[in-house]
Amino acid sequence: MAKKEAAAQKPKGNTQQEGKASGAQAENAQGTPKPGLSQRDRDALFALLAIAALGAAAYALFLSGQPDAPSPDGQEFYSLLIASQGATILYDVRGVEDDAQNSRIYQCGVDIISSGIFAGKSLYVIGCSEEGCLSMSGGSNGSNRMGIDQAKKEASSAPYILIKPGKSGYAFYQRHMEIMIASNLTEWTGCKITATEG
Repeated sequence: MAKKEAAAQKPKGNTQQEGKASGAQAENAQGTPKPGLSQRDRDALFALLAIAALGAAAYALFLSGQPDAPSPDGQEFYSLLIASQGATILYDVRGVEDDAQNSRIYQCGVDIISSGIFAGKSLYVIGCSEEGCLSMSGGSNGSNRMGIDQAKKEASSAPYILIKPGKSGYAFYQRHMEIMIASNLTEWTGCKITATEG
């Protein structure tokens, strides 16, 4: 009879262990901490990533600068140039047709600088050719080469004048001015711009 009781108690003991195991599983399902991140931690991480993404987008927008829309009369550019502490001349001789056109592009910049329009301002000068762009300011030794996109980005930190080959003429934008110099000029009179407050 003792053997029957022992046998009867053994399954009862197994049932208690199984009951404990299923109770532990129930506790885990009802909120006992599991290894890994809790829902609150996941929500906080998601919020942090969202804030970081917004910050990165704002930073990229800041670096890309303001849109530089065309300006029919150039008044926005002139006003910005007068108020600014610095300015840039960006020479772009890529695609010149002959040496005369190349010389005129550089002479145009010299004429503008000589006019005194940049008096009292920091002047940054960048020259671009097929080999790339090079800052001609600050005793450059040729080691600070850059591409045309980077040069335009550098130039756009202040009002700038882009002088390049093309059909003779000029175009104004809110933050810069473009002067195009043709190759087939029969008479060269130089470049002059006058900035007045208006």
